[in-house]
Amino acid sequence: MPGWWLLSLGLLQTATLLLILWLPLAWPWRVLLLATWLVAGMHNLRLHTSRRLIRAVWQEQDRWRLWFADGRESSARLEPRYFQRGPLLQLRLRPERSRALPLLILPGMLPGESLRRLKVRLRLFADA
Repeated sequence: MPGWWLLSLGLLQTATLLLILWLPLAWPWRVLLLATWLVAGMHNLRLHTSRRLIRAVWQEQDRWRLWFADGRESSARLEPRYFQRGPLLQLRLRPERSRALPLLILPGMLPGESLRRLKVRLRLFADA
């Protein structure tokens, strides 16, 4: 997940905290809102950082092996939808029992032959 997403999430959490502290509420309501704010913030942070993809290896055809920041390992299949603009390539990988994840491939991330084979595979995938 991009750093700007975590930054915006942190700014939103901070603004919510300031609003809770600023509102003229009785202390039981304030404590309840602060507890809710804390639980929601911890849940969002855990959810977004644990799903962060740290490594992806293309195994064969449309199968990939994925490693996540929380230590999980999963296999995924390549979805037919992709985006290519110049040297950038964005793929969509669907892990087992999970929603699709974007994978941005920048120049130099794959050796030339592997990148060529992947692009050929994507073209064949799109035509099928």
